[in-house]
Amino acid sequence: MNFENAFIQSANPRKLFKFVNNRINSAFNISKLVVNGKVIENSENIADEFIYTFSKSFTARAPPFPALPSPRPSDTFIDLSPFCVSQFIKKLSPKLGYSSDSINFFILKNCADAISVPLSLIFTESLTSKHFPSIWKTSIVVPLHKKGSSTDPTNFRPISLTHPLARLFEKIVIKALKRDFTCKLSQHQFGFLDKRSCPLALLDSISEYQFLLDSPKAHMDVIFIDFKKAFDSVPHDLLMLKMLNFGIHPNLCDWFRSFLSDRISKIKIGNYISSNFFPITSGVLQGTVTGPFLFLIYIDDLLSSFPEDVRVTAFADDIKLFSNNSVSLQKSIDIVVAWCTKWKLALANNKTLAL
Repeated sequence: MNFENAFIQSANPRKLFKFVNNRINSAFNISKLVVNGKVIENSENIADEFIYTFSKSFTARAPPFPALPSPRPSDTFIDLSPFCVSQFIKKLSPKLGYSSDSINFFILKNCADAISVPLSLIFTESLTSKHFPSIWKTSIVVPLHKKGSSTDPTNFRPISLTHPLARLFEKIVIKALKRDFTCKLSQHQFGFLDKRSCPLALLDSISEYQFLLDSPKAHMDVIFIDFKKAFDSVPHDLLMLKMLNFGIHPNLCDWFRSFLSDRISKIKIGNYISSNFFPITSGVLQGTVTGPFLFLIYIDDLLSSFPEDVRVTAFADDIKLFSNNSVSLQKSIDIVVAWCTKWKLALANNKTLAL
């Protein structure tokens, strides 16, 4: 599952779409669901069942939260010149991108120079006004099977196919954000960052295991922490507080607030796209370019909260805590529980365990 999650949440659209396209035919052609013993075979009814299932993953708006002490914000420079926009377009894979209005990356690449000026103006106005275009806030969701029965809608994850122009805009913004803020993220975090990966996380864990087992106590305990629908559950208002506290400029935070708010998703089953939709009231939206990095910011402070004798390795929301001090590990568990209560994320009880 970690392997699958790495692709699903990857900020690299080439890897994401290669993975999704390998499974997309079965995802687009879900022929049957069974809900409460009732067989559902009509595409419209199947889509409506997924709308009901996926909409339950989101949380209501969080209550007001006291302001956090914020460092002096960084005035992130985002190059939106026609030349920069054109260069980003030309680097896109022609096979990527989907939208209900038939715009795709192949079309964009073949008229990059012609459209770079108007896109530069649109992107600049969006950032200046701190308003993300509403027309780009509708996503087409493909239900992707995870495990278990393929007729149970709860065994699918929602993968959002966002508008190609929105993805292009995100790529430009996230490059600047990563340039300025990756260095501030915890060194214990190995998820979705350049020059960090799942294999490196495993190597780091093995090194720490060896260190603890070579110590005089010669034993250790490991706690595996996982969150329940973490990427879908992040409250937007609390995310904005985390971003401000991270040093991101308030104007850019306001733009991200607009980017995340008032979004809707429709379901695609075969060639059918649902007329009904469901609102996205929380989360960082699986399938977007910026979503993984925003989640890393949200969870970052937790990784530096543990006692010094507790080692930490994280891959996005999958966290391992290990130590030869059981008292410190228990304290760490208490810290996680308190953090979850404060920041409105729930633990996945079936995936959180001790070894």
